[in-house]
Amino acid sequence: MVVSVAVACRGGEATLCRLVAAASGRRERAGDPALQNESTLPKPPASPASDVKLEARLVKVRVYYLIHRDVGSEKGQIAGVWIKELTLWLDDRGHFAEIFRDNEKVVANFAVRQSSITVTRPGVIKAFHFHLEQDDVFVPLKGTIRIALVDCRVASPTYGIANSIFAGELYPKAVRIPRGVAHGYEVLPGADMLIVYYTDQHYNPKDEYRFRHDDPAIGFTWWGIENR
Repeated sequence: MVVSVAVACRGGEATLCRLVAAASGRRERAGDPALQNESTLPKPPASPASDVKLEARLVKVRVYYLIHRDVGSEKGQIAGVWIKELTLWLDDRGHFAEIFRDNEKVVANFAVRQSSITVTRPGVIKAFHFHLEQDDVFVPLKGTIRIALVDCRVASPTYGIANSIFAGELYPKAVRIPRGVAHGYEVLPGADMLIVYYTDQHYNPKDEYRFRHDDPAIGFTWWGIENR
């Protein structure tokens, strides 16, 4: 299946996005899904030229890395994925945390268009899907999940790399997932998982490209708990 889509990029120029996916791929509605000084933030990428193409395709995982925080692509972090570890401010009444400010890198070039919430039971796996026109920011608030990512962007320096990121009530994080990166999650034993997620586009069923969590064509096998 080949799909070509013209989209408006953040810089306002049109970009042709080309998706090459397995014939078994399908599109459907997803059931879900320390402060920095502004001067230290990375500069936003330049607006792409109109002839630049985003090409994404289902890919067999080449190498896998477990990521706890931002470590950079040289240590296996998928390019464009950002992790913000939330700081909890505690007192006798409870705690407070900021999710993000608009000048932080986790939301660089990200304008919130929609905010959503979902609850998922322990043991459930929801994966995989990706978008050509949308970035996501996942913020798990209750329970514990493994966020699973696979870079499907053909031109990416981390093409074919897979990451797991554990997040939730005990490990509060905001995780930026760029377009073209397949993503999903597994809820670990314990409480139901509650996640708030933000997107820079409104929900569009035509921008949902899905395949199973155990599809051998991608080969992500790091689900579950390995007792050792």
